[in-house]
Parts: sequence; C-alpha cells; structure tokens
Amino acid sequence: MNERILQELRRLVAQNQPIQVLSFYQEFPITSPLILNRFAQGVLQANVQGPGAVCLCWQSQVWLLAAPPLEAVKARVLSFHLPSGRVELDAFSQASSAISRRMVVRVAPPEPLAVDLLDVQKSSPALLTDISMDGAGLMVPVQPPVKIGQNLHLRIHFPQGEVEARAQVNTLTQKGGHLRLSTVFTGPVTPKTALLQYIAERRRQLTAELEQLYQERLKQCADEEAGSL
Repeated sequence: MNERILQELRRLVAQNQPIQVLSFYQEFPITSPLILNRFAQGVLQANVQGPGAVCLCWQSQVWLLAAPPLEAVKARVLSFHLPSGRVELDAFSQASSAISRRMVVRVAPPEPLAVDLLDVQKSSPALLTDISMDGAGLMVPVQPPVKIGQNLHLRIHFPQGEVEARAQVNTLTQKGGHLRLSTVFTGPVTPKTALLQYIAERRRQLTAELEQLYQERLKQCADEEAGSL
C-alpha cells in the first residue's frame, strides 16, 4: 500500500478536513460529502452524506477526491451502514488517469437506443449504451469488423430527435457476438440542442431514481432493524 497515501489520509483525519467520495450510478458520476472520523491499521472510518450514499450499498470500490497532493484515490468498501452513513474503507491506491474521463458527465439510457453507423457497410445497426458531450459508448455486431482508431459517422435516435456526429473508436472489447466500443466525438454533434436536452433529462431522471432508491433502502433497513429487536 502506498505510504504517501496513508500519510495524507492521516493528515486529513487529524485536520478534520471533509473530502468527497465518488461513485457511479448507471455511468452517471455521483459525488457525496465524506466526513473523516478515524484512520487506524490501514482502515478509514468515515460518514458519507446524502442520497448518493446508497451507491455504496452495492459498489465494492469508490474513489476519494481531495485537494493535492492526495487528489483521487481508489478505495475498497469494507462495510457500509446506510441509516447512519458509516463506512469503512481500505486497500487504497492512486487512481488511474481513466477516472478523470469517467468523471465527465455521462448518462446511460433506460434501454439502449438505436444508432446507425452510416459509413460502415450495410449501414450496420448499433446500440447506444451511454453518452456524454465528448463521446458515446456503443454496442455493435462483430461483423463487419470495427477497429480502434476507426472513424465513424453516427446517427443516434434520441426521443427528442435524431442527431449525427463524427466519432473515433477509442477502445473496444468483445462481449459474445458484439463489440463494446468507446468513442470520442471528432466533430460537432448536430443538432447539439437535442443531445443537451437528452443529457439534462437523463440527469434529472437518474437523480430522481437515486433519491427514490435511497428512501426505499432506508425504509428497508429500518424494517430489518425493527424486526431484529
């Protein structure tokens, strides 16, 4: 374990400095205030606040966000008690540069949306799995093949209307008979307003879903604790 990270965590606890904990809900980045209580034997005890805390019920790892020199640190969730917000974290390591890309506001549709690959043979069908102002995640058939670095012309079918964009394949992984692509937009999205409206609406929906999940989990925890008395 990185000794520098441990020293910084001890300093933050001693100085009673609140930081942020980062988690994700359907690709949407969620930050919540984290109050540091105690650090001993490599375990950080803290309290996480707000509806975003519910993400820790099912996520085994989170990221701590603080001012330099600590910045972004990955941590494992050892235990979490939602009603009190108490959390124990360990296994700290420096976050990779990929976390900064994941922190860009990215939303996933409730169900994958249809995307046309206009410059691929036979106008291959694809599905949109997530999107931001910078790029899109796609699921496409293995055939015809798509390669890293390949330029694509996308037509995305949003409920608000169709948009078109030029994008380049950044990464790809195979899942069964499909490829999961991460793309970066290389030109303007037109019309841009449709994309802005879609992201804004999905953010509103996801925030409402998270609040509902938080309240449901709180009630579930209260019922379980009452039943154990």
